[in-house]
Amino acid sequence: MNSKKLKSVVNSLRKMDVDTLKVTQNEDGSFTMDWDPQDPKWSWMNKLTQKEIQVIMEQAIKDFLDEYQS
Repeated sequence: MNSKKLKSVVNSLRKMDVDTLKVTQNEDGSFTMDWDPQDPKWSWMNKLTQKEIQVIMEQAIKDFLDEYQS
């Protein structure tokens, strides 16, 4: 995924209501994400690989922390 598309996705994630997106922290410290594959807010993620989702989430967290710390 190119950086321009990644930024667009990260910005979209910030604006979305996360009603059907569930993020769970596992006992080992990792996280699991689940969503309704039919939900139009999140169905676009059905096409992504695990690595692409990981990169999107890492970038969103980094951006959030950068804004928080400034």
